[in-house]
Amino acid sequence: MKKVFSILIAFMCIMTMNAQNTTLKSKSSAKETSTLKFVHAGFGATAFAGSDFEDSKAIPCFELGYQFQKKKWTSSYFYGMDFSIANRGSKYDKYEYDNVINAWQFQWVPYFFGFEFNPNPKICLRPQFGAFLSCDFAGKVKYEDGYYDIKIKKSIWKYEDLSETKYQPFDLGLRVGFDVIFNKTWIAGFSTQHGFLSYDKDISGSSVNFLIHGGMVIGK
Repeated sequence: MKKVFSILIAFMCIMTMNAQNTTLKSKSSAKETSTLKFVHAGFGATAFAGSDFEDSKAIPCFELGYQFQKKKWTSSYFYGMDFSIANRGSKYDKYEYDNVINAWQFQWVPYFFGFEFNPNPKICLRPQFGAFLSCDFAGKVKYEDGYYDIKIKKSIWKYEDLSETKYQPFDLGLRVGFDVIFNKTWIAGFSTQHGFLSYDKDISGSSVNFLIHGGMVIGK
């Protein structure tokens, strides 16, 4: 299943490169395409799901990013790319320890697409679907055992001191979202995403999250 999703994500990356080349073929085609740029920030919850995370609990999740979308004037279809900083993690019980992992990551959505609906001139509805790639750059792993009064806190890059495996910082997966644009300026919506790679190759589980976000258009 992971191979299927990896192929799908690679295909979507190729699609966005081809789509961008198409829009730059001529000045006339560029004039027929509108570009929407905006910044966004969101909050929600993130956790790990899988056979080794049956008792996992969510932790707060935050996101700050920049996104641009392209759309032809004659079509309701749009596509775009997103860059953001976010976190993934979870609380869970493992090896009789209360564990918490919280890692910050650079996240890239190389391609997403959707369709635009306008119930009235001031409101625009935009469901969208895409794929993401991410790489953790900072974070902490905490182990606590109340019975023996043991507390261990390590950087994710020293995870090997607590386990026999190295920390796996990369993830890829799928994202689904829904945005509402008000007065062509303000944006509100939600998104959920599901990763397919674990931070530990010996632990079965992957990250999931749900975010509520808001943003503002900064360029057209």
